[in-house]
Amino acid sequence: MYLKREEGAAAVEFALVLPILLVLVFGIIEFGMILYFQGVVASASREGARHGIVVSKPTDVKEWTENYSQSFLPSPGGTADVAYGSGDPGTPLTVTVSYDYTYIVIANLIPGLTSDGMIHLASTTTMYYE
Repeated sequence: MYLKREEGAAAVEFALVLPILLVLVFGIIEFGMILYFQGVVASASREGARHGIVVSKPTDVKEWTENYSQSFLPSPGGTADVAYGSGDPGTPLTVTVSYDYTYIVIANLIPGLTSDGMIHLASTTTMYYE
């Protein structure tokens, strides 16, 4: 009778599946972080625009927006660009917030994913003075 030896089969199968599993798990984590940071960037631009159209002096909108984004984003936080209107009712105020997210793990696991290991996140909000 012929008997096969299968003593190391599980270890070999695990070694073959582990890299795929790691890429999948860390990809899910990284994608979740990117979605979270995009939500923070969008909220920061919306909050900055809302602050700018409600207060009588919108000159501190850039500082307000950057403080908001820096409280939720890792250092350095997002940067804000503000296009002020005349301040008259019905004129627009545009706030753009941008943040460069640096990949933590995925860029190392998948070579060639990005040239610089970063993804640019941005959001623009336009509101009209009240």
